[in-house]
Amino acid sequence: MPLSLEEVGLNEKLVELDYQASLGFGHAYRGRGGSRSDASEYLFAAASSFRRAGASALLLGRRDEMIFAFKEAERLYSDLHSSEAAVMEALRSDRTVSLNDYPEFHDLNVEALEEERAKLVYSLLKLPRYPGESLDVVERLWKLMRASYFSGSSLGLLEIPIDVYLNLCLSLPYYSDLGVPRISLEMSLTPFVSAYDSAIQGAARNPSNWRLLVQKIHPAEPDIIGLLSMVHLALNPAILPRVLPELPISRLCRTLLLGCMETRFPDDFGNKVREGVLQR
Repeated sequence: MPLSLEEVGLNEKLVELDYQASLGFGHAYRGRGGSRSDASEYLFAAASSFRRAGASALLLGRRDEMIFAFKEAERLYSDLHSSEAAVMEALRSDRTVSLNDYPEFHDLNVEALEEERAKLVYSLLKLPRYPGESLDVVERLWKLMRASYFSGSSLGLLEIPIDVYLNLCLSLPYYSDLGVPRISLEMSLTPFVSAYDSAIQGAARNPSNWRLLVQKIHPAEPDIIGLLSMVHLALNPAILPRVLPELPISRLCRTLLLGCMETRFPDDFGNKVREGVLQR
């Protein structure tokens, strides 16, 4: 198991029970959905349960079980036309995220931002990155970010503003070997890991929530791990393992993030990187 749960104050037996229970609830809710008139409510509950099961498997270092649970969640979210499907695919697939019903980049505009904010963000994050990307693409990204700044929209359980997501999208095209990034990847990732850090620190200070795993934010929160997975898949595999340890976060947050990423990408986030960070 790459991540020592005792090290972050979690009980491995409880995480195991949480995994088994979430997996069972996922199967049960999916079975209840069927052809009922309120099927979507059961299917969303099933998807959320598989999502949590995958996150618990991630904590336990069980990559095969993690992939299965996230794949089931992805299938359900796709059927429900939810943008969470993109997060689930990034968590379980070794290829760049590409959902067929996401809007094509050349069609995106401010109106699309207002109508399908989450799909917009995830479609931008899944774009292939290469040196010399069109300035027109970058200018449109800036336009979308300026428009979104005043919308007050946020995404995910961590409720991070959408313009922060778009700022991250803007940082990726410049992160190549051919020049200095116009927007620092470290700066664009900091709001995400800081929000996650704050959430898990609050949970850890409340023994009943942390030890019983009843808090809203899962210790291996799929929203943040999925986002990091998308970024990692979009860049040279050497970049994110170098950037993550340098971000201004607590030791608890760093341990969880790197432990989860090591389970997700064992070849890129190895023990050497993690052990070196934990000695800091």
